[in-house]
Amino acid sequence: MIKEMISIVDCGIGNLRSITKAMEKMGFSVIVTRDPSMIEKSDGIVLPGVGAFDAAMKDLKETKIDQILRNFSQPILGICLGLQMLFQKSEEGRLPGLGLISGEVKRFEFRISNFEFRPKVPQMGWNQLKIKQSSPILKDIPDDCWMYFVHSYYVIP
Repeated sequence: MIKEMISIVDCGIGNLRSITKAMEKMGFSVIVTRDPSMIEKSDGIVLPGVGAFDAAMKDLKETKIDQILRNFSQPILGICLGLQMLFQKSEEGRLPGLGLISGEVKRFEFRISNFEFRPKVPQMGWNQLKIKQSSPILKDIPDDCWMYFVHSYYVIP
């Protein structure tokens, strides 16, 4: 059986080993790379990220990986900052995102009546999922299950 080749984009940040091991456990052949030609030949891409939006977008542009991502027809999975970069813009930075998904990324803000209430950000803890639409990526995840999150931003597609 031929395994699909997944490229994990090495932005120099994040826990790439955990992502690699998870993808291998699912049966994929995995390479962690910054080489645009390797990424271009992949059956799928994982775009991870921890750090600052503008620095990450600048790095993708300098390596020309942004062009590959914009023209890639296979699946792309964005994790954390990687997900933010798939959108048109993020409140975390000034540079434009990849624009693969229409919409923007906003920082959590909470307002109660006439004063502003800001809970601790990043929001860390267990949250219950409410799956509203089926998706192949969620097929083995039961509705109303609990997952651990660490985040400061949310997306508005």
